[in-house]
Amino acid sequence: KAQTPKQTELECTEAYRGLSRWVPWWAQAHPSAMLSQQELDNLLTILREPNKPFEQIAQTFYRSFTKPDQFKAGCVICMLIQDNLLTQTQRLVGFYLLYDIYRQETEATTPFVPLVLEMVETTNDMAERKFLLQFLSSLPKELPKQSVQGFLQTCDPADDPV
Repeated sequence: KAQTPKQTELECTEAYRGLSRWVPWWAQAHPSAMLSQQELDNLLTILREPNKPFEQIAQTFYRSFTKPDQFKAGCVICMLIQDNLLTQTQRLVGFYLLYDIYRQETEATTPFVPLVLEMVETTNDMAERKFLLQFLSSLPKELPKQSVQGFLQTCDPADDPV
């Protein structure tokens, strides 16, 4: 049975940019399926916006990446998160984008849920954990209008959500 890009199973490879990262099965066979250097630079710029509201960051992301490229960018975000190459604020922006790309679809069809589940279980950052648990339950209506810094200021580190 042929796999589709929406399947959540990711295979480990060291083929992408010389680092051990999670890469979708189709990207291993087609190196051009990943982001170009310019696209990667654009993505990293978007991830470095801690003072802009999440919804504004998402709109910049959608203007920068076509629908097929949004999935590729999501895969790169996953790699950067898994390899601990992002700051706390960049991780939160990345998680928001992973959520927002598929927010109109059911959780079962969202390819990035396994990463979110893994991070909920392994993160030592209580703000990140709270952020991720909101995506798995229900996103607060005010969150898209908040900035990363705004979210972090409202987080009480002593308030462990579960």
